[in-house]
Amino acid sequence: MKIRGIITNILQNAVQAIGLKGEINISLEEDTDYAIIKITDSGPGIPDENIEQIFEPMFTTKDEGTGLGLASCKQFLEMHNGSIAVNNNPTAFTIKLPKIRSESI
Repeated sequence: MKIRGIITNILQNAVQAIGLKGEINISLEEDTDYAIIKITDSGPGIPDENIEQIFEPMFTTKDEGTGLGLASCKQFLEMHNGSIAVNNNPTAFTIKLPKIRSESI
């Protein structure tokens, strides 16, 4: 899985959450050490009872879901010293990836 796959997964989930009406915002920021991608949607949010589980393998609320999408995203990011977090109201996924320093290339 690459960063494109991670963003695609989160965007697909957001599209499903907002239905026919809603808004998805994507922003890119940076700090000294990280590039930060934030994806926010105007959907109903993640139920409180599910929010702690959404990155666990095999957890899904979808009839045809495998429960591997967000778990794979998290695993890939952590393998590359990054992270993913979620907040509600509005639903916002924050992806942090370490910057590559020119001296390490």
